[in-house]
Amino acid sequence: MTLKMQTELNWIYPVMAFRATGEVEYFDHLEAFSVVPKWVIEDEVFPGMELIDADGEQWFVRTVEPRPPARRLRWWHFGDRIFGVHITVDLGLEKGGNVPFAVVRQRVFDWEASQIRNDELSPEEIEQQVEEILSALQKANNYEDISDILSLSDRLGFLD
Repeated sequence: MTLKMQTELNWIYPVMAFRATGEVEYFDHLEAFSVVPKWVIEDEVFPGMELIDADGEQWFVRTVEPRPPARRLRWWHFGDRIFGVHITVDLGLEKGGNVPFAVVRQRVFDWEASQIRNDELSPEEIEQQVEEILSALQKANNYEDISDILSLSDRLGFLD
């Protein structure tokens, strides 16, 4: 197994990420998944995560390596460094295949529908919301459309 580091790749943003536990994440730039809150490392969120960029390139996270930040620290960065709020990481990635947009869209729909079904709603309300999401997602042509429909950019990366 040959690993590539995330910083070596020419990502086509945005990137959809599927956690091993099923949650969906949305990243629109490298720093969103290379400078992460400490809890992401502590909760072992990355191992097994699947990343799919806007060209459909699929990568699986196999290693997580903390590293020093690439940029020169400014005075406002020291709070994070002193209190350990964020950690800069480099992910070791294994190449997968190429995933068609329709497959990504369906996986996102399945995840969103499962979230709706876990809400405390009546069966009729659940079905209505699921149908609305399905209808909206069927009109999506790219990851940005998916993000707009589900407000994923409001939950950018691990800021949810």
